Amino acid sequence: RGFVHWRWGKLDRALEDLEEACVAGADCAGEALLALQICLGRWPEAQQLANELQLDKARTLVDGWANGDHFKFSGGSANFEKDGLEVFPGVRQFDGYIPSVDDVELGVRLFLQVEDDGSPKTSQPFVLYFHGNGETVDTYKEPRVFEPLNASGASCLMVDFRGYGFSKGGSGTSLSFLHVDAERVCDALPHFL
Repeated sequence: RGFVHWRWGKLDRALEDLEEACVAGADCAGEALLALQICLGRWPEAQQLANELQLDKARTLVDGWANGDHFKFSGGSANFEKDGLEVFPGVRQFDGYIPSVDDVELGVRLFLQVEDDGSPKTSQPFVLYFHGNGETVDTYKEPRVFEPLNASGASCLMVDFRGYGFSKGGSGTSLSFLHVDAERVCDALPHFL
């Protein structure tokens, strides 16, 4: 059940189910719970479970991730556009910032599908998109990269992680803050809808 809830995004329920499976001694339940805790950035719980499971290599990796030592994203720069502009026919780009913790401002780019008169297409889907490692919001100004979203008619809020694109502040890229930054972006979504 834990895997099903994980797949469906019911993470609290997945944690409960996997914890119950661990107590019941189910095969591989501990390792599955450890993987979920790592994905959620629950470093203290992951460290404790790696100790209990006697997974020294996992404990070393989790310790490094918790401290930001072992994993570095490869951020890049992006150009902040002060004014909105048409980047594709029927698509306007608006750049902005969303505040996060530690005086970091995350760079965001809204690709807004618009009607012929310039008003937003409010009946179209809206996608929140965290780009991949080695990309920035500028990557999606390339027609071949943006085409799948454009073809769907979806508007898209693209997010630059800390240390990427035109995000500001902080000490560079950080896996440790990834989930915190994502929560701040989700909290700010109503301002973009």
